[in-house]
Amino acid sequence: MLRLFYPVLISLLLVSGSLLAQSKAAQSAYKKAVVYLNKGKTDKGINYLDKALQADSNYREAWYAKGYYAFEKADYPTAKVAFDRLIGLFPRDTTFYRYRALTHMYLDDYEASEKDLLAAMALDKTNPETYNDLGYLYYQWGVPMRRRNNLISP
Repeated sequence: MLRLFYPVLISLLLVSGSLLAQSKAAQSAYKKAVVYLNKGKTDKGINYLDKALQADSNYREAWYAKGYYAFEKADYPTAKVAFDRLIGLFPRDTTFYRYRALTHMYLDDYEASEKDLLAAMALDKTNPETYNDLGYLYYQWGVPMRRRNNLISP
């Protein structure tokens, strides 16, 4: 029995060690990205975010920074990919639905934008920013006032 246990234990230690090293590599790349992004060197920062995501494809902060900076640069397709990933990983975080909704809106996909904002409202009916975003969407979309007035206030 012990002969079987030791190889399994050694395998688990090797796997967990590589995961720990991967996490450290992701954290190191992310920290470098933040330094570059804070200095206004966005392209270099994005490159380091990509390195962090190569090391850890579920790194929340790296995906968020990538989506946020892509959104700020009006690179909406890249922002959408980041927020799609974040919603897949963290489906209860309304911030990611709101950013993806705005991304959809700027891509002129108003229905998808509305769907994301309504999903965010279903998760948290008390966030006034979601209501503001939905009102802004309806204004941009040209939705009649009667539909806007049907919004449930918090």
